[in-house]
Amino acid sequence: MRFAPNSLWCRVVSAIYSNGSCTKESAWWKDVKVACGGEGEGWFQEGILKHVRAGNATKFWLEDWSGVGILRERYFRLYNLSRLKGAFISDCGVWVQGVWNWKFEWRRPIVGREVLWLQNLISDLAGVRLVENSMDKWTWSPSPDGVYSVNSSYSFLQVADLAPPNPIFNLIWHAAAPSSVVAFARRCILDRIPCFESLLKRHVISSYDAAVCLFCQKDIETSFHLLFSCTFALDVWYGCLNWLGISSALPMEPRAHLLQFRFGSYTSHNQGLMTIWLAGIWTLWLSRNAKVFRQEEAIVTNALELIKLRSWQWIRTKITTFGYSIFEWYSNPLLCIQCM
Repeated sequence: MRFAPNSLWCRVVSAIYSNGSCTKESAWWKDVKVACGGEGEGWFQEGILKHVRAGNATKFWLEDWSGVGILRERYFRLYNLSRLKGAFISDCGVWVQGVWNWKFEWRRPIVGREVLWLQNLISDLAGVRLVENSMDKWTWSPSPDGVYSVNSSYSFLQVADLAPPNPIFNLIWHAAAPSSVVAFARRCILDRIPCFESLLKRHVISSYDAAVCLFCQKDIETSFHLLFSCTFALDVWYGCLNWLGISSALPMEPRAHLLQFRFGSYTSHNQGLMTIWLAGIWTLWLSRNAKVFRQEEAIVTNALELIKLRSWQWIRTKITTFGYSIFEWYSNPLLCIQCM
């Protein structure tokens, strides 16, 4: 199910155990889907490790085996040119007197910048050491002998359940935003929102060209890119900082980005700034959806106005002691937050 989801036996098993409703599926079937790379990868995915030996059971472009990420995502232009898109590692080269030599097949000659990309690909693969006449294998890391057992899984889950909660989630949970927005923020931090990259991995869309960010038209739309590093998103966030009267560099990772919007340990101050941050990611997401589904143009000034309005409405609704007008909020948000 993980590597041949369209095979006959996989479709038969899915037809038997999946009733078409995620809410009515058994816990067993949900875990099977997670183990096979479905949405919400969790404990099982963390426990399994793949050891690449000769590369005869590992997809060259489609699996994360090289130490630099999934090669299809890192070199998607070369992937589109490849004639061996679904090939195993062992199909992408030959053994010559005990030494492995990469040998790729392309639909046309490599030209221009593609030559540099190919050089970078070969450089990334320089540290890979394949073993001739051996088989790739999976191991179960929680077990000393690498063999899966129910007992080792139970012990692994017991330890996972004792892990302390992430303090980042406490920050957003206490913000004065609707629960749906807080839930979206949590999914964003965990990189589980349905951006184009996620849809591409699940074969909902099939072309890398269709997965390019609609705002900047430059990079693949990942959740982190869309909300934090895209040129449109950066203009919106720096506009927010300018409105707040704060001068700061902004990280591209959601946890670090969130921590830029806080006042030390002052709970009430953080509550206001967290609400602004939530309004920011929510507005960017809605702007993206408006562009995808209604072809509406995304404008930085309009997004900033919506962030100001939404954050004021949310705070005024959730915090009864907040009595500042929309004009006061627009004029001096930090003063309003400090007096909360």
